[in-house]
Amino acid sequence: MDVMNTCGLLINGRPLEVYGGAALLSYSIGETAITNDVFQGINRTNWTLLKSMFGRRAIKLTFIFTGPNLHSVKVQRSMLNGALFGRAELYIADDGFYYDVVCTGLGPEELVGIGNASAQIKAEYTFEGIRRGRLKTETIAGGNSFFCESTMPFTDCRLTVTVGTGASSYVLDGATFGSVSAGDVLVFDGIDGKVTKNGANAANSTSWVNFPSLTPGLNSITAADAVKVEYYPTFI
Repeated sequence: MDVMNTCGLLINGRPLEVYGGAALLSYSIGETAITNDVFQGINRTNWTLLKSMFGRRAIKLTFIFTGPNLHSVKVQRSMLNGALFGRAELYIADDGFYYDVVCTGLGPEELVGIGNASAQIKAEYTFEGIRRGRLKTETIAGGNSFFCESTMPFTDCRLTVTVGTGASSYVLDGATFGSVSAGDVLVFDGIDGKVTKNGANAANSTSWVNFPSLTPGLNSITAADAVKVEYYPTFI
C-alpha cells in the first residue's frame, strides 16, 4: 500500500481529516508562470521587452479515500470536491505556505482496493494558484517607509486611514477622496477591489487610476495621517 503523506494539509482552514477517510498521498508544486512580450526587429541583435506578466503556478494533489465500502468513500470524495469548487485556500505545512487556488481538474477515480469491510480509491486533482503567507498588518506614519516581504513584482494591498482634520479633499496614496471630516475612515482596498468611506461605497466620489499595490522591499504611502497597510506576502 502507498505511504500517506502527512504534510498537514488544510483546505479552506479545515484539516483534511474532516472529509472522512481522505488523506494526501502525494503532491507537486510547479513554478510561477511567466510570459513576456518582446519586440525584436528583423536581423537585429538588440530587442525591447514590452511587457512581463506573472501568472499562477500548477499544483497537483493526489488524495486517497478509505471507508467501510465503495459507496461511502465516493461520498467522502464528493464532500472534498464540494469544498474545492470555486476559489479555495490550501495550506501545506511541509513548506509553510498558503496557496490561493482554483481547481482545474478532478481526476478519475482509481480503485486501490476493496474488501468485505473496507474500500479505497484515489484521484489526482490539479490546481492553479498563487503562493503566499499570512496576512501582514503594518501601521505607517505619513511619509515613513516599511518593508514588504513579497518577492512578487506587485502585491495587492489594503490601505485604511482615519482622517485627522477635515478637508475638501484627501489623498490616500493613489486615490483622492472628496470632502472629508475628522474621524472619517477611508479605505483604498486593492485586495477586494473596493473604495469606501465609513464603510459605504465611495468609488463615485474618489479619483484613482489603479488600486494600491506594493513592490518587494521598501515602500512608502502618501497620506496626512497614519495608515494601516494590510497585504499577503506573495512569492514568485
